[in-house]
Amino acid sequence: MELVYLWVEDYKNIQKQEFNFSPRFTCKYDEDTQELTVDKNKDILENFFGENINITAIVGENGSGKSSIIDIIQECVENNLYTEYILVYIDNNKLKYISKSAIVSDLPQGIYKELAQNTFVYNKCNHISYPFRAYGLIETDKKAIVNILVTMCDNPKFKISTFMYLPVEIEIKLKDSETLIEETIIFFNPLNREKVKQIFSSISDPYHQYLFITYGRQQTTSCNIDILNNMEKLKAAVQEPISENNYYTYFIVSEDEEIFKITKLTEKQKKIYIKKRGCFHFFDFDMIDEENRRFNHLSHGEQMIFAQLLNIYYYSNFNNNLIFLFDEPEIALHPNWQKRYMNEVIVLLDSLKKHYHFIFTTHSPLLISDLPKENVIFLKDGKQEDVDINPFGANIHTLLSHGFFMKDGLMGEFAKNKINIIINFYKKIEENEKHENELEKVQKKLEYKKEYEDKKKYFKYIQSIIGEDYLKQVIKNHIIEIEKILYEDKYIDSEIEKTKQKLKRLEAIKDAKN
Repeated sequence: MELVYLWVEDYKNIQKQEFNFSPRFTCKYDEDTQELTVDKNKDILENFFGENINITAIVGENGSGKSSIIDIIQECVENNLYTEYILVYIDNNKLKYISKSAIVSDLPQGIYKELAQNTFVYNKCNHISYPFRAYGLIETDKKAIVNILVTMCDNPKFKISTFMYLPVEIEIKLKDSETLIEETIIFFNPLNREKVKQIFSSISDPYHQYLFITYGRQQTTSCNIDILNNMEKLKAAVQEPISENNYYTYFIVSEDEEIFKITKLTEKQKKIYIKKRGCFHFFDFDMIDEENRRFNHLSHGEQMIFAQLLNIYYYSNFNNNLIFLFDEPEIALHPNWQKRYMNEVIVLLDSLKKHYHFIFTTHSPLLISDLPKENVIFLKDGKQEDVDINPFGANIHTLLSHGFFMKDGLMGEFAKNKINIIINFYKKIEENEKHENELEKVQKKLEYKKEYEDKKKYFKYIQSIIGEDYLKQVIKNHIIEIEKILYEDKYIDSEIEKTKQKLKRLEAIKDAKN
């Protein structure tokens, strides 16, 4: 499955804009005639990323509308977008469209459901600590990873070449009472929370504590706090509680870390420890691979790459045509992982032999340097810009300054401001030298000389720590010129002395030759 084209009437800062997602086609919508035309591009190399794989990046500065496009697509496929729009896509090699605009087209109308059930969204804003979200959302929370692992069990096709991590065991530990009440107290009415904590601290029976926590999570702010200290009333109030016998069988055994083979977990264990209607919030998890590497010991970037790719693999087991919408997947990734990211995604997609369209927004030039220009949408102020640059294999500085519209340079603002103090001081002194009134010029020079005496040490320190060699020399030259102007007499005496010494050396050479 592949998205081809989007036209949208009015959404946030995007008004009457169209976007082509596939280099294989050029689509155009004429608002006056309401005609949608689709032309096939014959010069595009098919299967550049692998058979039946298309990848599209959306880039631009903050506020340009990158995330809005992801939101628009998501609302389109869910049939929740209320502004007029046209979305063209390919399903089983057939071009189709869905629309809230009246259009004239030879394309058949598509079905929202076939798009929705094949679209999966990774949105960094939605990643709260809760593993079971709406269908089609990609989650990277640790409990969600555990849930996927026990669902797919042993899957030898899944691998990440950069560090080849795939857990085979799960470590499960019951959280202590203090942690449980601290994580659960948010479910209670804020006015009752102190009283709730006092009641909980007075309870010593572990099974009573289980009922207390479960009841609070189920009833939230509508719970009756008067029954919290009565275990029998809690038993009657809790929906589908586990039995006291099962509690002591499955909970207390996990007070110390218990390690389970993923493939050996029983259905009862999965139901209690992992599944949605189980008791996952009572436990901490860690995953261990065959080399005894733990998930908790991976870097945050490694955890994020593993979680994202695991989700892609997991959903690919149930679908043959998939659209993935990833909003800034490189967040928290070290530049070295960003450099490898697209290759990891492409290698995984290619190995699974399905139909994929991977669309992502990014601030990373390292990600788009793996893509041809035709696969990148450059946004500025909600509009697609024609940028005179091909990002594939391009220099990072070039991509930042052109592809990401950073026209003010690539230096940090703090460093730039510090360096500009020297440059602006130099310009001020240079401008004073052009002053026609000699008396005023001399007076100003004396003022600048005093100012420079106060700042000289600071200026020379800033110049010494500049990391870019060319800029470092430019600033050094500025300081030399400042001193030439401000200490003109001393400079002239110094130059005279240098000239005399040079003359002596030349005379000595001449005498030696004679």
